[in-house]
Amino acid sequence: MSGLLPLSHLLPIFLLQAFHTWGLEIEVNLKKQQAVFLHCSFRTGSSLLGELFNNNPKSFYVFEPLIGAPPERYTHVLEDIVNTCSSKYWGLMDRSNSFKDNSTVFSNCLFSKLLVIKTIRVREVRQLLTLTLWRHQTRVIHLVRDPRGVLYSRLRYPRLHSGGMVFDSSVAGVEEAAAMYCEQGVRDARFLRSLSQRETLQVKFEDLATKTGEVADYIYTFLGELTPTEITLWLARLNSPGTKDPSWRSTKQDPDKVLRKWRSGLSNEQICVIERSCEEFLKMFGYERNCLREQ
Repeated sequence: MSGLLPLSHLLPIFLLQAFHTWGLEIEVNLKKQQAVFLHCSFRTGSSLLGELFNNNPKSFYVFEPLIGAPPERYTHVLEDIVNTCSSKYWGLMDRSNSFKDNSTVFSNCLFSKLLVIKTIRVREVRQLLTLTLWRHQTRVIHLVRDPRGVLYSRLRYPRLHSGGMVFDSSVAGVEEAAAMYCEQGVRDARFLRSLSQRETLQVKFEDLATKTGEVADYIYTFLGELTPTEITLWLARLNSPGTKDPSWRSTKQDPDKVLRKWRSGLSNEQICVIERSCEEFLKMFGYERNCLREQ
């Protein structure tokens, strides 16, 4: 009996081994999990893109975790979430409401197959690819939209904030906002096209809105996954006549009507100003000009 350790000595050893095992399990799961960043701009249709993950029970979808975080902390916040499934800046959290019970947040994040983070506050897409991340699999999906649709949508909500800025609805403000959006979009596109297609994917909102099922398949193929049955069923409900999607801030609309709204909602002067500021962007992404002869 003298060779046996008393229980008081065994307990600390047992706890140490348990914590070590748990720590290894956390590390293994985080490295196996695929992190996906949705890089979007304000009023580009990012809600619909996010729902392709929010309705997937095997993904942990975080909606704009940078709300409330100072810009100088953006990198640290994103690294904390991806590397440790934790952050003190959870913003509006995920739309599945799993954050209502804080005790489940960590495990839900840790054991999900996909960790998906949507942000409209990271200005340049290259910032997402310079984060110091543990895992081997990190992907970026970059969403773009016709700048005339973007600016029309912003004009409808001029008092909403985007990254701390209030949209100026004057003609000069529209011109400045168009130039900022399009110049950044061109820089992002050039940067992404210089990288491996295994890491990044560009999606046009117009395709997403009119061919949602096809784009969903395209996105999940890019991620090396089959489109989940739950997403297929959600799309079927979304496309049912007169059906409203219960997801937060997401309502079924006629996509063609949505895409045409800027044509009647913007003045010819505004259209011409946007197109003049976005000439290279329009050409790069194949958007046709609609400006009548400027006065």
